[in-house]
Amino acid sequence: MSAPDRLLTPAEAAELLSTTPKALDHRRRSGEIAFVPLGRLVRYRQSTVLAFIADNEVRLAPRRRGRPRKSIALVPTRTGGNA
Repeated sequence: MSAPDRLLTPAEAAELLSTTPKALDHRRRSGEIAFVPLGRLVRYRQSTVLAFIADNEVRLAPRRRGRPRKSIALVPTRTGGNA
């Protein structure tokens, strides 16, 4: 049997997420992160916070080296005639 999951205070969970308790509270109220209500207290499972980090990880495609190519738009020119 595995050890029980540690319950974190809002301050501990916010620190783990590198954010503020107020920002964490906003995410909780919007339903972005699950929590454990204990009467008037709120706690977060450590595994839930770590899963939240993993689920929101973004990996961007590597940039190509060198300068980006400029696109040239060809605009027809008027030659002769009255407009």
